[in-house]
Amino acid sequence: METKCERLHYDSIGLGKGVTDGLKRMKGVPAQAVNVGGKVPSERWSDGKKAKDKFVNLKAYLWWTAREQLRNAYEHWLY
Repeated sequence: METKCERLHYDSIGLGKGVTDGLKRMKGVPAQAVNVGGKVPSERWSDGKKAKDKFVNLKAYLWWTAREQLRNAYEHWLY
């Protein structure tokens, strides 16, 4: 199987736990399990606040980051 994906990160807890077995059977898929209930990266946001002070877990951080990237793309094409 040919893939253009460099690395697939997937939620390894909850519903995502069942994905692990399927990905193991798929040869050539570079997958990495991520526990989204884990710690938030230590970084500062543009407002000066630390990410760990803004988000309760990694899942919230990742969703907000995706939101910001999509918003930026939307605004780029809108204007």
